[in-house]
Amino acid sequence: MDLTVVFQILVTLQAVVATSIFWLLSYYNPKQQKRFQEAHEALGKKDQSPFELAAFRQKFGTGMGQQNPFENTTWLLTFYEKLKMSILAVTVFPVRAFGMLLTVVQTALVAALLLQLGLPGLARSAVAWGTRVLLFCFGFVHIRQVGKPASDIGVLVSNHCSFLDGAVWIGLCTPRVFAEESNFKGALMQVFAKALQIVLFDRGGADSRRMARERMASASAESCAGKAPPILVFPEGTTHNLQTIITFKDGAFAPGHPVQPALLRYKFQHCDPTWVYAGPQLPMLAFRLMCQVVNHLEVVYLPVCYPSEEEKGNPHKFARRVQLAMARAMEVPVTEHSVEDLQLQAAAVKAHLPAEVGVVGFSALKETFAVDTRQIKDQMLVFRQMTHDGSGLVNLEEFCDCFRRAFHEPSQGQKKLLQKFFEQLTGGQELLDFRKFLIGLALVPEDKEEAARSRAGSEEAATSLPKLEVLLDKYRGQMYVHLAFAAFAASCDSTITWKEFNELWVWLHPLSLSEGDAAPSARKTFEEIAGSADAEKLTFETFSAYAEAHPSFEKQLRQAFFSRIATEFSPH
Repeated sequence: MDLTVVFQILVTLQAVVATSIFWLLSYYNPKQQKRFQEAHEALGKKDQSPFELAAFRQKFGTGMGQQNPFENTTWLLTFYEKLKMSILAVTVFPVRAFGMLLTVVQTALVAALLLQLGLPGLARSAVAWGTRVLLFCFGFVHIRQVGKPASDIGVLVSNHCSFLDGAVWIGLCTPRVFAEESNFKGALMQVFAKALQIVLFDRGGADSRRMARERMASASAESCAGKAPPILVFPEGTTHNLQTIITFKDGAFAPGHPVQPALLRYKFQHCDPTWVYAGPQLPMLAFRLMCQVVNHLEVVYLPVCYPSEEEKGNPHKFARRVQLAMARAMEVPVTEHSVEDLQLQAAAVKAHLPAEVGVVGFSALKETFAVDTRQIKDQMLVFRQMTHDGSGLVNLEEFCDCFRRAFHEPSQGQKKLLQKFFEQLTGGQELLDFRKFLIGLALVPEDKEEAARSRAGSEEAATSLPKLEVLLDKYRGQMYVHLAFAAFAASCDSTITWKEFNELWVWLHPLSLSEGDAAPSARKTFEEIAGSADAEKLTFETFSAYAEAHPSFEKQLRQAFFSRIATEFSPH
């Protein structure tokens, strides 16, 4: 057959396949559109709600959308991207895909052979070279490096954005990787783990975490002594986009050894390589990267950070300093999100809610309310029952219905109070999202003074902020007292009868019911609030004055209010 004819047939086939791919890609955006809108709506907005946590208000101000570090910024495809991908899918992609598979297999075989021959150093070099070829197959033809890796460090810490981050570092400077054991279970991955001297750990229980810290300290000490390459750690613990730096875990900083921060700056216009919950799934993301003409990456080595004597005993403070240094170099904000937000996203999906419901800024919640992910997952199930449509957002009607089901039918005056509280809680928005529900209703600080200190403790806080927080805390307390009074006052807006107070007393002190002294305790407190031994009613003035004089009572009121709602709406 004439070569010209063969060439024409191949070109025709490529044109047909390219057209088919373009047609298939035209369905991508419509399929993703619902999920895209859902991701944006479920987060809610930053606003001027007095219930907003100080950590978020100080960093982002008001009137702007909530920062979501777990969203790919080029999630949807433009017409240009669809056209380009259709052409490169039948020209460049097959060559790159074949090259990638061939590189992985050959590298594994060569590394395994060298390990069998007792040549671990050559096996390590073979994996490094293979990894660099792999990155070439993904379109990273040239990787620009700024600065140099230091030799006297225990740990190399990097931001974590893409599924290729580990490969980048292995291909450039071949550090030892501190990685979760579950990622290296296959025979192929075990060869790479052995060749690269990867330090494996298990995230399971408390013993596993303790062993992981011990391994980190031992491996870091070896690196500082020059006996082994530095440990590569992604202290954020999960991938996120390039617009933020999220909370660091302390593990890499606990040994108290010198740390070199380094940055991965993926530069793109049409294809964001970050692998996150709200974005393309891994196969699609890999396909998009391999269908780019070229991908750009800059690696920046920052100056080594040496811990002070205080920081050696306080790894959290050391981690925070390094985190801020990296954020300044990246020119991006530091957020209160963490790897636990990723776990909560998975819990949200399991609860049939949008994944973004779980993006709550866990680090700030933990610092303010001393909660763990289990507690927040429990509150998420309650919140799910409050939403009639499963959208992850509660409207005013649903909020009032919660009050009715948990307490009593609200009067017209109480409905106005609920509306005012709802508007304050949402910052004037029409819908209440899960994060604001947690901050304003479900979670109560363990200690008000401690919470105030933690709010005022941010390094970036202005000197006037503590005064603002005191005023806001007082205002929030008054709102909770109004809400609790309405919950008690079933028969009259202006007074609470002894009978009403006694019925709800068990929600204030659930232990007193089991101890058999609920009524005497309730009566004693009722008389203290009323200021009279023979009182049968409480006015709002006396109720509010007592709550103001006894901060613990206000805390009990808030806990009791949500406890009643949780009991009514808990799916268990």
